[in-house]
Amino acid sequence: MAVPWISKVRSTKALTIQLYNKGSVSAGIASSYSDAVSMFNSQYGSSKVCVQFKDQAPQSSQDAVNVNVYGIGFRPVDRDISNGDGTTQSYHYDGTGGFGRTAQITIQEGSADKICIAHIFVPTNVGLTTPIDLGVLKYLVFHELIHACGLENSEHTSSDIYTEPLPAGVPQNVPNPLLSQQTVDRVKRLWCDRRVSLNVDSRPHQDQATA
Repeated sequence: MAVPWISKVRSTKALTIQLYNKGSVSAGIASSYSDAVSMFNSQYGSSKVCVQFKDQAPQSSQDAVNVNVYGIGFRPVDRDISNGDGTTQSYHYDGTGGFGRTAQITIQEGSADKICIAHIFVPTNVGLTTPIDLGVLKYLVFHELIHACGLENSEHTSSDIYTEPLPAGVPQNVPNPLLSQQTVDRVKRLWCDRRVSLNVDSRPHQDQATA
């Protein structure tokens, strides 16, 4: 089930984001990240998604932004990630799997759990010495941005870029449009209009522990 952001973030209709380890990835990786953010923001508008990402220059603190993105080489890593309250937790990500992962960190606001910070992990290599295709990476990051908005694996579709990922990270044929009306409506319900009705995709899903 989709998880909303805390009220003070949701009210801005924007998520600040940074490529946290920009200084340690290639210019091509950084460019693919920027392209993905721009591509997502092209979906912003009155009849489209009602949230956008605001890219920030990398800061030393993960808490400086709402969403942190990490490019990880062909290896498993355990990284300390911020809980958004001055504390951290260790998060395991396997960069050899070819998938992105998004950790949605929540706190209780009122009677509900809401996201206070998110961390996106994406692979930068498909082998020890083989960089990931930059076009594939762009769409892989785009997919994870949807998770960062609050959608979870159980809401993957079969008709847009938010499909359940294949080993390459994206559909074999990138769909047009990038976001189906179903995904747009789910994002709208989280960010601007709870009255939007949903046409549920009945395709079975294989969920992972995290987005």
